Amino acid sequence: MNNDEFQITATITFSLNREDIGAIIGGALNGNYYRWYSHADIVGKPLDESESKHFSLGGTLLFIGRDGYGNYDLTLDAFLKGVHLFVENELIKEIIYGRGIDSGLTDELAANDIIEYAIFGGLLRENQK
Repeated sequence: MNNDEFQITATITFSLNREDIGAIIGGALNGNYYRWYSHADIVGKPLDESESKHFSLGGTLLFIGRDGYGNYDLTLDAFLKGVHLFVENELIKEIIYGRGIDSGLTDELAANDIIEYAIFGGLLRENQK
């Protein structure tokens, strides 16, 4: 770092409720972006009929991979880690470029990115370049 650059470290604290979580999962499952999985199944006894509601109530989803990807369980803990990684690695760019945090966590691409961060620790499309 030279004398004209200043390093800044920022911490963001925010909350998600069950409705937010359901919306993110629903966005990922209904989106048309790069899909490494064909669908998600409810694991165990359904807590609700819809996958997103089941997950938001603490259930687990099994993402069924395609094109050489395996099958992966998604738990709430992994999902929350994915949200953290998404905010840390992607949403921070929105702040830096002046668009603010309000770009939303629930659009379909962001929702898919959160699932990829939760399961793989990063974005698959970045590994495809």
